[in-house]
Amino acid sequence: MNELHLVTLSAPNESELRRSAGAMASLAASGSLDAAAAEAPGQAGRARLFARGTAPELASKLRSFAVAEPCDVHWRGAADGDSPAVAVLFTGQSDHHPGMSRQLYETSATFRRALDRCSKRVERYLGDSLTAAMFDRGGDGIDQASCAQPALFAVQWALAELWRSWGVRPAAVCGHSFGEYAAAAVAGAIRPDDAMTLVAQRSHLTGQLSPSGCMAVAFGSESDVLEAVDQPCEALAVAAVNAPDVTVVSGESHAVEELCARLADRRIRTRRLRVSHAFHSPLVEPILDSFEAAARTVPHTRPEVPYASSVEGRLLRDDEVLDARYWRRQLRDRVHFLDALSAIHSAGYRVFLELGPHRSLAQLGRRVFGPGSGVWVSSLERGRDDWDVLLDSAGALWVAGVDLDWRAVAADLANRASRGERLAV
Repeated sequence: MNELHLVTLSAPNESELRRSAGAMASLAASGSLDAAAAEAPGQAGRARLFARGTAPELASKLRSFAVAEPCDVHWRGAADGDSPAVAVLFTGQSDHHPGMSRQLYETSATFRRALDRCSKRVERYLGDSLTAAMFDRGGDGIDQASCAQPALFAVQWALAELWRSWGVRPAAVCGHSFGEYAAAAVAGAIRPDDAMTLVAQRSHLTGQLSPSGCMAVAFGSESDVLEAVDQPCEALAVAAVNAPDVTVVSGESHAVEELCARLADRRIRTRRLRVSHAFHSPLVEPILDSFEAAARTVPHTRPEVPYASSVEGRLLRDDEVLDARYWRRQLRDRVHFLDALSAIHSAGYRVFLELGPHRSLAQLGRRVFGPGSGVWVSSLERGRDDWDVLLDSAGALWVAGVDLDWRAVAADLANRASRGERLAV
């Protein structure tokens, strides 16, 4: 099996970068590249290039780049100044899916250790192994809150640990809805084990709710949605505003379905979300007191990095703590994700890394803020090889100036290769 190699090149300018690419192409053609990763020595500078593939593929790509011929080298660009701050985004619940992160779990020791830690912590609440529920039975039951919520947290926490081992440390965080639990743990506002316990208790209480509700996303503005509500309805709520033209509604299934029908008449497209309950609506109120009481038993401190709250729709002040009252509101109140993301973008962050099972927030941010608004990358993507997405994102971050520990990346790749898996290139 041909080994996958990573090549990172940096130089003071474009011409020197092409010269380095030519030299690296010769090494690749002669079989002199070290397994997994290589970097041209002594060529630090703003012009950067990242390429990956087997040695023959790299030789061809780098040779073409060296002589300015069209080629696919994955990522190239210019990095200015110090390593930029990375703002980390945490996906909400509806992006979970059967088998999410299975490839990583089977091939990355760092990821597997973190996921197993979460599984062991929540096992007494689930009455089962989380990893078994996620993987061994084909993902059966992943849509139920009792499994979906702990599984999503576990995947996000494990991804954070993997990126941390590669040298990427969050400079700021922003979680969408349920993603705030992992955001808080990564930001140091709550101990990871306590966050896992709180998530398990939340999912257990959610399972006691009537499954009569649902959620749907409307591809229209909040005002468009509210205009379609023909009369006040206690069984319906605007659950989230994710973008100027993306609004989520939640409530009794019949009320949501009727609203979606009225929106369709106005040519506003809707899509039902893959969630088990109507979060951020009056339907969760029966468990709020119990959940707040559970949250009081968990110590909370101030976040160690800037925290963009989707409850408040802004960056938290230095004196604000994510206490039990906050988590009560986080379950019931509207998600002000657009405002939270706008706040963190306005604060000057321009490199965004999404942690979750799909690329929904990275794609959303890129669309909302437009071309040139920053670097928006994801960690996983439904339907794509896990390592394919991770390596593309690592390359994009490095080309943008983020310093990565390529030795650690290479070690994880070597572990994957030792398990005999086909490497995506």
